[in-house]
Amino acid sequence: QYQRRVRGGLKVATGKMSRFLAKGLTTLCKQIRAGSVKSENIVLECLKNIEKKEPEIQAWVTYDPSNALKRAKELDKQAESGNFQGELHGILFGIKDLIDVLPFSTKCGSHVYDSKSLKDAPLVKTLREKGAIILGKTTLPEYACSFDPFFTKNPLNPKHTPGGSSSGSAAAVASGMCISSVGTQTAGSISRPAAYCGIVGIKPTFGALSLEGFFPVSEPLDTVGFFGTCIDDVRHIMKCLLTGENSAKSINQQQEKKNYRIGVPVSWIEKANKATKKSLSDFIKILQNGGLSVIEINDTPRTLEEIIAVHRTLMVGGLTRSHRTIFGALDKQNYKTKIWDLIVEGSHVTTEAFNSAIELQKIISTEIDDMLHTHRYDAILTPTVPSLAPLILEGTGDPRFCIPWSLTGHPTVAFPLRKDQESGLVFSAQLAGHKNKEFDLLAVAYNCEVLLNNSSE
Repeated sequence: QYQRRVRGGLKVATGKMSRFLAKGLTTLCKQIRAGSVKSENIVLECLKNIEKKEPEIQAWVTYDPSNALKRAKELDKQAESGNFQGELHGILFGIKDLIDVLPFSTKCGSHVYDSKSLKDAPLVKTLREKGAIILGKTTLPEYACSFDPFFTKNPLNPKHTPGGSSSGSAAAVASGMCISSVGTQTAGSISRPAAYCGIVGIKPTFGALSLEGFFPVSEPLDTVGFFGTCIDDVRHIMKCLLTGENSAKSINQQQEKKNYRIGVPVSWIEKANKATKKSLSDFIKILQNGGLSVIEINDTPRTLEEIIAVHRTLMVGGLTRSHRTIFGALDKQNYKTKIWDLIVEGSHVTTEAFNSAIELQKIISTEIDDMLHTHRYDAILTPTVPSLAPLILEGTGDPRFCIPWSLTGHPTVAFPLRKDQESGLVFSAQLAGHKNKEFDLLAVAYNCEVLLNNSSE
């Protein structure tokens, strides 16, 4: 396990605090600008939750409460003068520990790798420029590619996994230890933890955001994304970070209702368990009652098994190539068993087979584009995962419903549906949309979220 490092030795005050965190990122941003909430109080509330919950959840590799509070006070002073750093002024973030963040080292969940960050990754630099406060680094299974059982626990039910590999990033947001966090996805490492922890996770279009300063898993697949507590929160983050015409769409445009067309690939979701299928079916009825068109897709261009096979070649082949590039000769003693098995598997992927998989990736991605455009689908709907979060000792879960979009590069957003009363865990849905149309996708997701919330009132 990690030996967590806490800089500054701050003892968090245990006095009464307002319930800031339930308001969500977007509301907090507005209230900071209005002067009704201080960043210092938000940070203190998060630190109080860390003090209370971190010993059990174990979401952090290292964090610096003293520096976070110091920065919050500086930002509050700026706000009092009417000066704001940016659209994320005073908002507390956690960063997955395969991304360079000053002044921390990057360990990637490894017991041997330890690289001192020389500078912030460009994405982290941008977050700071927008006013975000970086608290620290969150946990992940070894090199973000191990399916071994992992020690970070699910805040909804600590007997269960939070998913992987952005385990700590999702668990920290779900338990109120930070307002948002950064994760990465190669197979299902944003969507799956979001689903298991009952929060929202967005995986943007492949290549939409820089991966400079990130330790690679498989470069043809790796994507960076974010966690929040509602659709509007991740929309706000994406609005801060994406550039171009797409980023100019406002929340008012997003909230406009229209008769969205949502496709459901029936054959792809056959392996969902009975309870997950019922949860999705109930959700579809809510959408249809709300005026949305939900259409069964019976002619997907590829079977899910075909897509998983191509993805597997790129994942393990890319993993091995990344590690050989960084480390040179690879030593079994430096890895846990399951990730070493993946590296060995990847070593058998020839250059010809890897290049062939790259070409298939492009073909399948174009086929999905054609399906979306031909049938005028605004989004594709599936469960995010086949079942509720597995027990800790059963591993970090099955990413099969996330894999198509990790392969093709289409953006996705995962969001919670309903709670399972017996376990306390949450069912989740996933929407995938058109490439480079994150805000169109989030408009669909926002309306789905509104319909879902109204149905439970």
